[in-house]
Amino acid sequence: MAIAYRILLLAVVILFTDCKKEEREARAPTAGQWHTVMNTEGIGEGKTELFTVEGGQWRVRWQTLPVKEGKEGYINLWIYSEEELFVDRPVSSDGIGYTEGETLVNGSGAFYINVGSERLTWKITVEEFLEESPASD
Repeated sequence: MAIAYRILLLAVVILFTDCKKEEREARAPTAGQWHTVMNTEGIGEGKTELFTVEGGQWRVRWQTLPVKEGKEGYINLWIYSEEELFVDRPVSSDGIGYTEGETLVNGSGAFYINVGSERLTWKITVEEFLEESPASD
């Protein structure tokens, strides 16, 4: 009976160790690159063209400049799905001149960005993270 118990215990330890290895491999960061999906710029209020993201992770990068030196403005960005469902509000800034930033977004599909702005020119870039294909042995 003691031998059967030890064999069972050894089997459980081996199985548990192998499962933990698979969990660590699944959580390991994957290699990949950011690819531009869309670039746009404007002044004042605006709405981007519809853009499609196929991967699960993407980011919105923005940059603003004052229209007139010494005059501050504001910018608000709202991300919506093609079905006009609210997704995120990555930036809401008031009393700014030059600024830039980025935010990460998760999800795939077709989206657009509504821009609310006054006294600022703006540039927006949407980038999608695409994982590299595993190297073949």
